[in-house]
Amino acid sequence: MRPDGPEVDTNYFREVEKTAKSVAGLSPLAWTARLPGNQPMWRTFNIQQFSSQYRDVAIDIAWLTPESLKLLDNQPTAGRMFGLTDQGHRVAIVNEEAAAELFGRRTAGAIIRDPADDAIEIIGVVKRKSDGAEQQRRPTIYYGYLDQPDVPSPIRDAHFRAPLEPPVAGVQLSANLVSANYFRALDMPLIAGHTFLEHGIQGQGRVGVINQEAADLYFNGKPLGAGVIDDSGNRAEIIGVVKSQVFGTFEQHAEPAIYFPMWQDCPSRMTLILKYSKWSSGVEADLRQKIQNVPGGNSASIGIDTFEMHLARSGLAGLRITTLIGGASAATGLLLSILGLLSSQSDAERQRQRERALRIALGAQRWRIVLLVVKNAGRLAFVGTVIGTFLSYALLRVMIAGITVVTSPPFLVWLIAPFLPAAAIMVASMVPARRASVVSPSTIMREN
Repeated sequence: MRPDGPEVDTNYFREVEKTAKSVAGLSPLAWTARLPGNQPMWRTFNIQQFSSQYRDVAIDIAWLTPESLKLLDNQPTAGRMFGLTDQGHRVAIVNEEAAAELFGRRTAGAIIRDPADDAIEIIGVVKRKSDGAEQQRRPTIYYGYLDQPDVPSPIRDAHFRAPLEPPVAGVQLSANLVSANYFRALDMPLIAGHTFLEHGIQGQGRVGVINQEAADLYFNGKPLGAGVIDDSGNRAEIIGVVKSQVFGTFEQHAEPAIYFPMWQDCPSRMTLILKYSKWSSGVEADLRQKIQNVPGGNSASIGIDTFEMHLARSGLAGLRITTLIGGASAATGLLLSILGLLSSQSDAERQRQRERALRIALGAQRWRIVLLVVKNAGRLAFVGTVIGTFLSYALLRVMIAGITVVTSPPFLVWLIAPFLPAAAIMVASMVPARRASVVSPSTIMREN
């Protein structure tokens, strides 16, 4: 659903959620900009790892004034200029000379520490105009805009501390905007840190939560406190790690992803995930009518669908079709293997008829004959299962070597995969075992 107007307010989505609660049988769960099952929405970030090792950097401290702004280009070469949201926390911009002392093109979004050991976020890099005074072409950090006569004098060669390692560039993550209860609604348990709140806190910087795949791939398993910086120089601190949610055993492994709170970057279109106790066309019509009456919305963009239908049309549709074809092929192969084993076992028992007849003539109980046949088949099933499982595991390790985002299947898969062929062998042995137990010794002796 998409609100009208250039400015999007989260209050509209809150009103829609309240309206959905008023419909009998519906329970709103969470908001998301991109539903599970869709293709990843890749975005490129720079990553500044959390570091405890720093190097000293000498940079002049100044303040932006009407006079100093005349010496700078209007557009920053990296990142952005000061905005209204930057008034609550400590941010600054640097000139190109200071950026060269720090991290070059990767300076925008980085965190350094000032002489008082407070964290300073560099939100942008500015360039001096060619006609600027030569004495001002020194590495300089600007602490904000001051339009008053008593501007503090610049501080020369202030000692800052910058992390030893520069931000890592060109990291791709699948980005999504969600509400705080999204992780609980989709059964994505918290692994480390904490998730974001329902509403932002005044003066709080940008935050984000990543999944375990991203933590293992890009953060060496230690992402808390690290910074993710987008192309505009906006930095988000990683505050939590969640476990990815999958849609079945045969789904592709989750991609490395990052989740931002919807109140931080309010999008123009969101999807409300609802839980229903009894769905009908009447409930759908009632919900649609009430949402259309919420002020600020666009009734033409309201769509209501079930999650199953969404998955059938989404990026998992091809995977579901492939899984269906693969399952049908496996079932056919299993059936053919049972028939083949049945023929093989029957032929083997036919060659042992004299042995079975002799055992019966000597007084062997018929259930022991059945047990003997099944035992021989079980020995074959056990040996084949052990060898097949070992070869499958070794081949899988070779195939996924070097692929971080693909891991070994769950234990349930390793349990079911050997069990089915073993069960097929046991089933195929029952008919020959039954025939061997009812053989007549006198008839066998006359035939031979």
